[in-house]
Amino acid sequence: MDYLNYYEVAKQLKVSHTTIYNRLKDENIYEELKPHIKKIKNVMCIDNQGIELLKKYVTSKEINNKKDVNFTEGMKNLQINFITNLQEQNKQLQNQIEEKDKQLNAKDELLRNFQILLKNEQENIKLLKDSNDKKTTTINSIWNKLFGKEK
Repeated sequence: MDYLNYYEVAKQLKVSHTTIYNRLKDENIYEELKPHIKKIKNVMCIDNQGIELLKKYVTSKEINNKKDVNFTEGMKNLQINFITNLQEQNKQLQNQIEEKDKQLNAKDELLRNFQILLKNEQENIKLLKDSNDKKTTTINSIWNKLFGKEK
């Protein structure tokens, strides 16, 4: 009976040797192939009958389909995670923008109030100055009437 090591089996079946090892990790597959596996010079080998049995578990088409499904599923999960992260970042940025808008609105309101107070204060100063000028004019006028000369 001819035995081939896993690397040679992988070449014959047109799959990687890792695929062979991964299939043999499955207990059901291993139990079915166990009578066809033999250790020769510390190298695991499989006979021709075992290779025929193994074919149904490691056909290239099956593996490619599984890889495609896994890849597609993985890409879908990556896209979902990416979109979810973008949505979360968008919410955080939107919240920051709203907070900044509130701060700017509050500053605008304070500035308007300050301008109103400043305008009122300027009007009060003008009124006081005008009032003071009138009093000075009145006092000078009275002084001139009383004493006939400028103060």
